[in-house]
Amino acid sequence: MLDQALASLKVPSASVTWERWESLIREYGAKGRLDILADIGMGKRLSFVVAQALTRSSSRSGDEGVGSGAKPGAIQLRGVEGVAIQYGKCCRPIPGDAIVGQFRRSQGLMVHTRDCQTLRKARVDNDQIVDVEWAPEVAGVFEAGIRLVVADERGLLARLATAIADAGANIEYVSMERPDGDCVVAMFFSVQVRDRQHLANLMRALRRIPEVRRVQRART
Repeated sequence: MLDQALASLKVPSASVTWERWESLIREYGAKGRLDILADIGMGKRLSFVVAQALTRSSSRSGDEGVGSGAKPGAIQLRGVEGVAIQYGKCCRPIPGDAIVGQFRRSQGLMVHTRDCQTLRKARVDNDQIVDVEWAPEVAGVFEAGIRLVVADERGLLARLATAIADAGANIEYVSMERPDGDCVVAMFFSVQVRDRQHLANLMRALRRIPEVRRVQRART
């Protein structure tokens, strides 16, 4: 299954180095290569997600923080240097979004989009909310969500993964819902992108796939 996924990315399985495997083993917290292969066989991991992770360049995988969405030491926001910064999983802000910051005791600054519904519903004192803006140049990648409605066709997952890779994005994880007896599938992709323009380009690439009926950004 992994060999087939690598072939869809036009990468021979023999070209994946042991160093790349070791890096992925550490990233996944697995005991070894066989554990990852077993997870694929048991359906715990999608083969094309593992294939894309194995073919990710070492320079990108080694210096991009998935959790924080930033390269170590890179300044992401203007005027809050020295403050610990986190990005809200509830709204997944990316460069280009209008944002606000929420000061949290002992946790630093939590960044949300201005229209974040979770922040609006929460009981937050006004003095905890501050206006923040992105730095002129932002390095690194940020997590964004994409929700798709697709016609279920053989090999579609591989084509979607290839389109995402060709757009210069990485897949974090995928989930899907398939109603019983329905040929339409709802899918959610968590992807790593640089900014709103990168995300827009990626969504346009996905819309060009004939089986894709709807594409929208997903905040949660």
